[in-house]
Amino acid sequence: METSSDFTLNDKISLLKKINLFSGMNDALLKEIAFRVYEVYYEKDDIVFKKGDQGNRMFMIVSGKVRVHDEFHTFSIFDAGRIFGEYAIIDTGQRSATVTVIEDAHLFTLHRKDFLDIIADNHEVTLGILKILTGQIREKDILETKLALRNKEIIKQKQEIECQKQEIEKSNERLKVLNQEKNQIISIVAHDLRNPLTSAQSISYMLSQELEDLTEDQTEACKLITRSLKRMDEMITRILDVNKLERQYELRDRRPISLQSTLQQVIYGFEEISARKKIEIKFDPVSLYVHGDEDLMMHVFENLLSNSFKFSPREKRIFINTFEEDNKVISEIKDEGPGITIEDQKKLFRKFQKLSAKPTEGETSMGLGLSIVKKYVNMMNGEVWCKSEPGKGASFFIALPKAEIPDC
Repeated sequence: METSSDFTLNDKISLLKKINLFSGMNDALLKEIAFRVYEVYYEKDDIVFKKGDQGNRMFMIVSGKVRVHDEFHTFSIFDAGRIFGEYAIIDTGQRSATVTVIEDAHLFTLHRKDFLDIIADNHEVTLGILKILTGQIREKDILETKLALRNKEIIKQKQEIECQKQEIEKSNERLKVLNQEKNQIISIVAHDLRNPLTSAQSISYMLSQELEDLTEDQTEACKLITRSLKRMDEMITRILDVNKLERQYELRDRRPISLQSTLQQVIYGFEEISARKKIEIKFDPVSLYVHGDEDLMMHVFENLLSNSFKFSPREKRIFINTFEEDNKVISEIKDEGPGITIEDQKKLFRKFQKLSAKPTEGETSMGLGLSIVKKYVNMMNGEVWCKSEPGKGASFFIALPKAEIPDC
């Protein structure tokens, strides 16, 4: 809003001297200009003028801040002592930018008509002002030249990045093809290994049915062959599991699964090793259901329980606990083995990680089991983690979304 001056004439002259456009003028001319200057006040977010408006006056900032911008870009931020819209005092063209107040502003304003009246008979002043405005135009041209060069550099960098992106995409495609070929080869080799292994297991089973006809050494050898064949079968199963994960296996059967039933089936599969190592499994059945895939859950608990047996000395215990927490069902498998060091805990759940702890009776460990567990649990929207202290055993936790008991 435009008002009459609250400043004295000398106050206005002192302020005008600080502005580059008027700094070279004599006091008499500055006094005449000061008579024609009006004070205006704007609040934050007020628009002083818009791009495209007809220009008819310039502005000088006494206090506050303004932003010079267009719809998308800020050109400058001006504060006390700066001028803007100065071309309007000699040019009748449209405003080239919008000016918005960003801090309450106290401005001086000078109309074109008043300025032209002042300099009409003073050619020296006219030349001086034109010199100042020409300098500003040159500075603007230099800035625009720098911006143009910088824009060329940015375009060049963008083109280089695009080329790199295309090369990366090509490399990714090649890697995908190689990975598919690798998975296919693994599948063929693993399945081809299964055929002679199945034959050997059949022969081993037949021998185990006739142990009474064998000597003690032959009986022990037969048992050793059976255990070795079983370990080989487990190794092939692990390799095929990883291969299946890398082929982006999708869940086919997400439904309410009974933890009690699943865990009891898994525990039953470890009866032989439990008896051989004299390890007792402590499991208190609970009627809890989770959302998941039954096949994946079987694999998860088989892997975790297998690890507990591998790293537990003879005549120890393994505890399986299940409980509900925050609409999730948490299963804990705890052993009394050597525990896991802090360094080893950082490597858990990665493929082919060998830990410092060793299986207690030379069992095979490929370092794949826990990576498979994590993949499967993630696929069922669950979480897996471990708590352990060296010498105090290890506890592995599986958290899965709780499901209501299905209607029979």
